[in-house]
Amino acid sequence: MSQLGPDPVRPNKIVHVGGLTPSARQEDLYAIAQRFGSIQDVVMMRNQTGALLEFRELESAIQFVTESKQRPPILHGKQLFAEYSLHQEIRKNKEKPMKRELDTYQASRILLVTIHNPLFPITVD
Repeated sequence: MSQLGPDPVRPNKIVHVGGLTPSARQEDLYAIAQRFGSIQDVVMMRNQTGALLEFRELESAIQFVTESKQRPPILHGKQLFAEYSLHQEIRKNKEKPMKRELDTYQASRILLVTIHNPLFPITVD
């Protein structure tokens, strides 16, 4: 027999928090989640509507997800949701930065100018 729904994700120390507003910051998530236990890391997702929280203890993550299902946290007037992540750890690639191809840069109206040995006072005007 096949199951009707997807396999539930097993509890782990990494929790996905969704429903964030673009103005949400890491500090906001620390403030919401720290009462459940020590937080090892917070990683904001690129689209800024989600984040990964890594708790130091599994029990803290379980308490956070359980309570969030019963009473969802509110941040900046928006209701958040929390669920266990499929990730078992948060990996940060510090050794090698991402390569950016020349064609991925977008045009900008910002011009960076460096002046060496100015002879006269310089203003922004």
